[in-house]
Amino acid sequence: MKRALGLKYKNGELSLRALDSFIMENYPSSCDLTAEIFNGWYSSMSDLSQATRNNRMYSVRNFCLYRRRFDENAFVPGKWMFLDDVHKFVPYLFSEADVARILSATRFLKPHAKSHVLRAQTVRLGLLLLYTGGMRSGELLNLKIGDFNPSEGTLLVRDTKFRKSRVIPMSPSVILEVEEYLDLRLDKKLPLKMSSPLMLSGCDTPEGRGYRPSGFRKIWNAICRALGIFTPQGETPRLHDLRHSFAVNALKRWYEDGVDVGAKLPTLSTYMGHADISSTHYYIPFAKGVSEEASARFHSRFGTAVTCQDSDAARY
Repeated sequence: MKRALGLKYKNGELSLRALDSFIMENYPSSCDLTAEIFNGWYSSMSDLSQATRNNRMYSVRNFCLYRRRFDENAFVPGKWMFLDDVHKFVPYLFSEADVARILSATRFLKPHAKSHVLRAQTVRLGLLLLYTGGMRSGELLNLKIGDFNPSEGTLLVRDTKFRKSRVIPMSPSVILEVEEYLDLRLDKKLPLKMSSPLMLSGCDTPEGRGYRPSGFRKIWNAICRALGIFTPQGETPRLHDLRHSFAVNALKRWYEDGVDVGAKLPTLSTYMGHADISSTHYYIPFAKGVSEEASARFHSRFGTAVTCQDSDAARY
């Protein structure tokens, strides 16, 4: 049903298969899902992060709600079991100085025996596109050379998280970076087919081989560790935090320029490929000064709309 609605439903399937395997191993004679089985399955995931456990439980809970449509006695785990506070993640927001240091550090990357000679240039371009384009890392690694339109200065991001494609316009300086990188690939006689990956990792096929998420993330973590860039928890920031930084920086620029952010949010939502605008609202609290500026603007326009007539009213 989920896939008939257009969802990929990969994580949901993994969650249901994990529960199925647990039941087969520990409750082979059980005829139905019970609270005992569900609690036992939850306890068996103690080695996973709380966020991952919650995601798996939500998938199973939705499955149970689906079953409840046909059987009013079907077990459904209570929402009280889910620790929502684990989702209140605070992203690491990169300053322009941070990004400049990271991009500069990529020049020290050396090619591996199985990789091509432009490893440093490829990683630099990838991180630049993430920071300036607000893409998800998976979207970046799926880009093909044919997705770059030099005449229009855009990137075509295909079949993303919500099976939506979108066109991302780039600034002139970023367009120049992409063109110079492709010129280098031409000089080195590296794969340049329209179907070749933009983020080239190896040349063992005519089209070339792109980076895998784990490989690109490994390089990112190594750069952050070398530069001493860590979260307050002492961990390296996530690659996805570049996307968060893009969104927050866009909001801050709009407020500083006196733009109506409320009117611009749909534009940012579309640019980033969000499912709906509520996902874009998530970034507003992280934009330093934006909330204060919004309150100041509201007070300047409507501060005198409500006045207190006596001291008793002033308390409320």
